[in-house]
Amino acid sequence: MSYDTRLFIVREYPEYMQDGPLVDCRTLATIDLANAGRETATGALLAQARAAGERFYQTSTEVPSDMTMFDPEGASQQVLTEDKYGARLTAVPARALLDALKADQRTDPYRRFAWAIALIASVMSTTEESETIRVLQFGY
Repeated sequence: MSYDTRLFIVREYPEYMQDGPLVDCRTLATIDLANAGRETATGALLAQARAAGERFYQTSTEVPSDMTMFDPEGASQQVLTEDKYGARLTAVPARALLDALKADQRTDPYRRFAWAIALIASVMSTTEESETIRVLQFGY
């Protein structure tokens, strides 16, 4: 995560999947990690998912114009399939990312990781289908 990163916490909708690698999901929450700027378990997990590239995600969300190339007019509801750098959106299970964030927070505390841990744990605890909760990385 050597560039600014926003995490999209999403619910995957496998019942709407079409043939192919694109997975539809809906944004439940977002959190800006800014530039974590270091090698972390969290960064490694997200990089591994991006490198595997077997499934790609799309999500509808409101995105401020400073985060995206898609809408020069300002914030609007958009379907995202890639980040500002053209990387396709890949996902990791929320539980795996939560564990990585906790490990990073123990070894090298970062206030935004603490916020992300609280947010992801809250979403998972209030969602019946917690196994369908994924986290997308959006670089900007």
